Formats: sequence, C-alpha cells, structure tokens
Amino acid sequence: MESISGIIRDDVEEAHTSFSGLLDGLKTASSKIEERIGEFTSLVDLVHREIESAVLGLTGVLKFFGRKSQDKQNRSLDSSASSDTA
Repeated sequence: MESISGIIRDDVEEAHTSFSGLLDGLKTASSKIEERIGEFTSLVDLVHREIESAVLGLTGVLKFFGRKSQDKQNRSLDSSASSDTA
C-alpha cells in the first residue's frame, strides 16, 4: 500500500511540476503578447497621425491650386469683359 501511495504521490508531484511549468510559460507568453499588442497599437497610432498629416497637406495644396485656378479664370473673365466693352 505504501509503495502504491508513493508512486501516486510521485506522479502527482510530476504532474504538478509539469502544470506549473506550463502555467509559467503561459504567463510569459501572455506578457509578450500584451507587449506586442502595445507596440502594434503605437505603430497604428503613428501611421494614423502620418496619414492625417499627409491628407491635411494635400488638402492645403489642392486649396492653393484651386484658388490659383479660380484667380486665373477671374482674370481671364475680367480681360474678356474689358475687351467686349471697348
């Protein structure tokens, strides 16, 4: 009876050690995953800010050229109106 009890005790100890190692590995993996998610979130935020900046810059350029084009059309209309009245 004692030898069977000792064998069972050894098996339980071995299982406990295995599960403890598995649990430690899962905790480490979980920490690494959280760290990677944080890095990914930072990267996404950076990309978002860069895209936002590029869009704002492009919008400014388009407005500038839109105004230039409108000024050119206005000058063209003014000069043709002046030549029509003369």
